[in-house]
Amino acid sequence: MNDAPLLRDVLTDPELGLFDLADVRLLPERSKRDIMTAVEEFFRTAERDDQLLLYSSGHGLPDINANLYLCARDTVTSSLVATGISDSEIKARPCRPEQPL
Repeated sequence: MNDAPLLRDVLTDPELGLFDLADVRLLPERSKRDIMTAVEEFFRTAERDDQLLLYSSGHGLPDINANLYLCARDTVTSSLVATGISDSEIKARPCRPEQPL
């Protein structure tokens, strides 16, 4: 939890950073539902030329097939599929549809 604010400070530093402070959001100690809602909004509202960075700081566990699951506040390690955030769930989030020319 300590490294996320430090990373935010570097990413938004006026001389070194790539992002505006208003465009960086921290979600410490959130439930799977809260995180996935924020991830969906993050990808859905992106514009075509936006540069996106999704950073997770915390625990992650593989399942028996070596699929990665990020752990949320409410993750139960014995029920990763139901309560963890799989890498495939994040990859499946749709980006904003292309606007017609």
